Amino acid sequence: MLSTSVAVLRLAWQSVRRRPLSSFLTALVVALGVALVVAVETVRASADRSFTETARGYDVILGPPQGSPLQIVLSTLFHVDEPPGTLPWSAYDAIRKDPRVAAAIPYAMGDTYRGHRVVGTVPAMFEVLTDGEGRALQDGMRGRLFGEGRFEAVVGSVVASRTGMGIGTTFGVSHGLVEGGQPHKERWAVVGVLRPTGTAHDRAISIPIATFYAIPGHTVPDQEEEARPLSAVGVRLKSPALRLLILQESRTGKAEAQAVLPADQVRKLMAIVGDVNQGVTIVAWIVTVVAAVSILVGLYNTIQGRRREIAVLRALGARPAHVFGLILLEALILCLVGGAFGLLLGHGAVAAAAPTLLGSYGVRVDVGIGGHDLQMLGALVVLGLLAGLLPAWRGLTTPVADNLQAEP
Repeated sequence: MLSTSVAVLRLAWQSVRRRPLSSFLTALVVALGVALVVAVETVRASADRSFTETARGYDVILGPPQGSPLQIVLSTLFHVDEPPGTLPWSAYDAIRKDPRVAAAIPYAMGDTYRGHRVVGTVPAMFEVLTDGEGRALQDGMRGRLFGEGRFEAVVGSVVASRTGMGIGTTFGVSHGLVEGGQPHKERWAVVGVLRPTGTAHDRAISIPIATFYAIPGHTVPDQEEEARPLSAVGVRLKSPALRLLILQESRTGKAEAQAVLPADQVRKLMAIVGDVNQGVTIVAWIVTVVAAVSILVGLYNTIQGRRREIAVLRALGARPAHVFGLILLEALILCLVGGAFGLLLGHGAVAAAAPTLLGSYGVRVDVGIGGHDLQMLGALVVLGLLAGLLPAWRGLTTPVADNLQAEP
């Protein structure tokens, strides 16, 4: 029985090899579909994880009373969209003195440098926030953190790679969160460059919040610290279980700030973006299914020319099940060979793009075979078997006696 199965497998492989161009093109279409699925799913999962991990940086974000919670999270944590307004310094002063709070990080935004967000904050931010591996942002950085009140800056890895900024570079900023704003005369010196962290801070420039307020127009002359407006405050609690309590208190207290749970807002965002990602994945699977249909058509069309071959096999003692299995195996081989090549192609493309995705967009991509790949191979087995059913049935019904007669 084993020897018969091996013989059928060998015949199936030889049959695939006898049609090199057709087999290659069919397997290539399968490979391209699989590679597209692999690339889309890997990048999607990595981006989702990057957003989720960034949202875990703070338990709560205090933002302006106006504006949507999602807008507050996007502008504060991901440095996209504009802050919807300001909240008073007194809100920051109150939250940092709360005994339930482990850390409170102020944010002041309103300027850019060559398209990159300039964030006024405090050095503690680089210790409080971590990357996807749990390392503090300041770990492994080149140079040092800026000194409070000094015209110094720490730039993200993406900013450094795109602008050529390094330790000792001096720069000025422009007013507004889009390019082309009025340039300010103040200048900062870069004293630190973050390693690639896979977070939005790779795309930002951080300066001491006191120097942000030293820019004319950001505050009135001789304004007391307590009256300075803030864009947001990131809050790390001593216990995450306190989040709902802080949220409830902000809703019942004075409306000088609103508390936002960043993890909840990111989940809502991922639900919206997930529909788009799902659409791209469906298109990739359609390509793979089309490849399976091409296998069906190719095998079905070859049966007419293989009637004599099938009849000879039956005359030599091959059972109907052997003939049926032979054609099914041909379809399965094409699917699995194409699928294996597609996995290599997809993961190879992701691996090649990983440094660019991390360095240019701050998205850390995990490269390697995972459980999703095994599920895909299982789906390809099913597709291959389905694609071979109709051709195998046609081969099974081939009349033996009629096709053993010598051709005229």
